[in-house]
Amino acid sequence: MTCAYEDEHCSCAGRDLSSYWDDDYNSPLTAGVIPLKSIGPKPRKGHGSITHKPPLKKRRVDTSPAAVVDREASASGVALPLVSGLLRDEAYASTKSKASELSLLFDRLVGDYDEDVRFRDSELRVAKEANTALQLRLDELTERNLVIEPMLLLIGEAVAAARGEMTRGFAGRVSEVAGLLAEIGGKVQNNMLNLAEIDADLEFIRLLRGSSPPDLPTEIRALHERRRTIYYARDVFGEFLDKVREVLEIPEVSAADEVDDEVNDDDEADD
Repeated sequence: MTCAYEDEHCSCAGRDLSSYWDDDYNSPLTAGVIPLKSIGPKPRKGHGSITHKPPLKKRRVDTSPAAVVDREASASGVALPLVSGLLRDEAYASTKSKASELSLLFDRLVGDYDEDVRFRDSELRVAKEANTALQLRLDELTERNLVIEPMLLLIGEAVAAARGEMTRGFAGRVSEVAGLLAEIGGKVQNNMLNLAEIDADLEFIRLLRGSSPPDLPTEIRALHERRRTIYYARDVFGEFLDKVREVLEIPEVSAADEVDDEVNDDDEADD
């Protein structure tokens, strides 16, 4: 095994250093650096040791599996160029395959991420459109409420005014009806008194006919005239009742009932 340092100042350059190899450092990871027990031949007794200048430039140690195998083969003196090349090609192919797998995985992850971003953007766009539509609907309802509120106020005022007018009108009609009823009541009372007086007079006349009746036909005709006047007052009372029906919107009595009342009145007049 030769020295790993190719420097012109090194005294062991190109020399076989197998005898100076330390078995304790014979490992694949340290095969590139050859630890030496001592550089150069061992000093003899009575002679000084040989000093060596440090190399100006050192090589970088390749730690790849192929390089390690090459160094071990060189250290053992066995030439393995074919095995080293196969290992190097296999390592390169394995690294290239792993790089391809990582590239595909990265592309897949990037594609999934882009698809997820597009999906999220689509959802966000749909949500924004829905929010915009709802906002427009809310604005429209707000505008309608602003238009409807004054109309509701006007309707409320109109309803209140109509209620007040109806109340006042009803109160006025009730007052009018009350006045008519009072007037009718007074006239009815007078008519009843007059009828009672006429009935008393007729009864008195019947009593006078018993013994020596005076010239009573004239008196009877006068009483009938007074009775006719009373019936005229009854017609006036009927007119008042018609007015009351009109004010209170009461349906009129049927014609058959009125005919029956007239027949009864005629019978009483004949008596």
